Amino acid sequence: MRSAAGHEADAVLLRGRLVRAGLALATPVAVHQNRRVLVHVRDGRLRVHRGFAYAPDRVVRAVVLFAQARTTAAARGARRELASFPVHDYVPAPAPRVTRAAPRPGDGAILEHLRVTHAALNTQHFEGMLSAPVFRVSHRMRRKLGQVVVPATGPVAIVISRRHVDRDGWDEVTQTLLHEMVHQWQKERGFPLGHGPAFREKARAVGVEPLARRAIPAGGCRGQLRRTDAV
Repeated sequence: MRSAAGHEADAVLLRGRLVRAGLALATPVAVHQNRRVLVHVRDGRLRVHRGFAYAPDRVVRAVVLFAQARTTAAARGARRELASFPVHDYVPAPAPRVTRAAPRPGDGAILEHLRVTHAALNTQHFEGMLSAPVFRVSHRMRRKLGQVVVPATGPVAIVISRRHVDRDGWDEVTQTLLHEMVHQWQKERGFPLGHGPAFREKARAVGVEPLARRAIPAGGCRGQLRRTDAV
């Protein structure tokens, strides 16, 4: 994670680039690095992910267009340009907090199945080089199917949505697990976590979808742009 000084430097750099790209000088700009909202416009205020400080000029111009768009068509074109830039490859989001709920009936069997499946996939696709993670079942996870959590110390954790298991079955859950194992591989190989080139190459090699889904709020509101990982 970058330092507070790094955050301020990115904020100054990004604001300068936005103004040069046509943003009104008086527009209040707040720079953030959260996981889901990339650009948010409300009451004339612009909140923008600091990773856009490292974007090509065309993407920075799209931020300005998105902020100042007066038509749905203009906002839609800018939205596509913004969603194409991998901000989290440049400024990773903070690790999500995972609240541990009390185990429920059936969780033990799910965890054992995950451990066995992980071991088999590790041998098949990673030459047995991945460490044994901690597995958790989440009863609160709704927007994601699974995620990797990297603690300050100790092994990574792979969290799988109980809803995903109950709704989609083990074939789909296995694909989710394999996707998360590619993230585990990134961590253990020293690559930045995210869906960048190293992730995409490895995902294709093991046979899983390499791209994260991007979701726009219901109703097509132009007020904010979100990126939601599918798994």
